[in-house]
Amino acid sequence: DEIRIELNQASKPSIDAPPQYEALSYTWGGQTPTRPVICNNGLLLITENAFSSIRRLRCHFEPRKLWIDTICINQALAMEKTTQVAMVAEIYSKLTV
Repeated sequence: DEIRIELNQASKPSIDAPPQYEALSYTWGGQTPTRPVICNNGLLLITENAFSSIRRLRCHFEPRKLWIDTICINQALAMEKTTQVAMVAEIYSKLTV
């Protein structure tokens, strides 16, 4: 069951007037990204938890905008992780309920 996702980069001004999205967060540690998804026409490995969540949350009729921390925050880059984690409260305060 192939899953396709699209990553879009949001700049600070767009966070101040963000698009509507839903957010998902959970414990990052303990899982190695092993599940492949098609991302922006390339291959991205994500964790089993993220894969299962996307599969359960996806809408077959229209695209669904999700912000999933383990995908949207590059876990391999310490500087990006530090910057993004500092913005998490703001990200969650702007999400669609």
